[in-house]
Amino acid sequence: MTALCNLHVKKNVTNLSINSDLLKKAKEMKNWESKNKTSISIYNEKIAKNGTFSDEIRSF
Repeated sequence: MTALCNLHVKKNVTNLSINSDLLKKAKEMKNWESKNKTSISIYNEKIAKNGTFSDEIRSF
């Protein structure tokens, strides 16, 4: 995936308003990711080693 910006430049401090429901869901998603980090890692290793069931038939 190509970055949309240069990730190595200095960051600026700013104020930002965000929808409170969106922020809540983002925090929940981050929580879910933390709780499932081990399972995600094991799954990714399995796919890297064996591929997916559709590797032979997909065209992309």
